[in-house]
Amino acid sequence: MKRLRVRDNEPLLERPPYLAFAATALARQGAQFGEITGNRGAVLVGQAVPAPAAMPTTGHVLIRQPILARPGGRRQALEVTVADLSSVLADSGAVERVFDC
Repeated sequence: MKRLRVRDNEPLLERPPYLAFAATALARQGAQFGEITGNRGAVLVGQAVPAPAAMPTTGHVLIRQPILARPGGRRQALEVTVADLSSVLADSGAVERVFDC
């Protein structure tokens, strides 16, 4: 189980290990994240986006490459702070993974 602290001074939430799905659902409901398993720093977000997608306004793109099995699609990896994670997940179409190294 992953442990998510939504905000300081609020209880921890225990979620299944598929953090991308749980965190995306919470972000789209307006949750803001304070820490993930003790991490308040950076996390890695893997996304599938259309090829002409604009660069994200939050986070830093580390990798962007074509998805060979899906012509016109790209996969990208973003470095995002835990504090900015909610806005990235709420605005993203296809979040594949969230790694809370």
